[in-house]
Amino acid sequence: MTPERVDCAVKMLRAAMEAARRLHPQLGLSFGYIGNLEFVHPRRDDRCWSDFSKLSTKPCATGCDVSWGRAATSEFGSLAVAAALGDVFDWADRQAILLADGKNYQMCPGSWLEAELAYAAEWQARTRLPAGL
Repeated sequence: MTPERVDCAVKMLRAAMEAARRLHPQLGLSFGYIGNLEFVHPRRDDRCWSDFSKLSTKPCATGCDVSWGRAATSEFGSLAVAAALGDVFDWADRQAILLADGKNYQMCPGSWLEAELAYAAEWQARTRLPAGL
């Protein structure tokens, strides 16, 4: 995959994640990768891209283990298409239900939850349509 296409897919996935983040601030969503991009000859890219959450499937866990995606850069195009078609929103909706049902757990919510709720509330206030539309 060309660097330009990777950049385009990154923008698409980041936009989808940001929309899901505003809809479900209690999940603590972020987008990024694990791995490395080495600019040596030949160029090596072992990054795996995901939407991450601040959720765990176990209470008292020390790390977050709930994420969506996990695609290598070489498979990135199909991941971006899936996000554009709504898979990331369906996943986020399911995680919110699991959290409400006590099957997922927020990791250290005191350090991030208030900021996420304020971010979502501010976005909703800015994008609210005038009455009568």
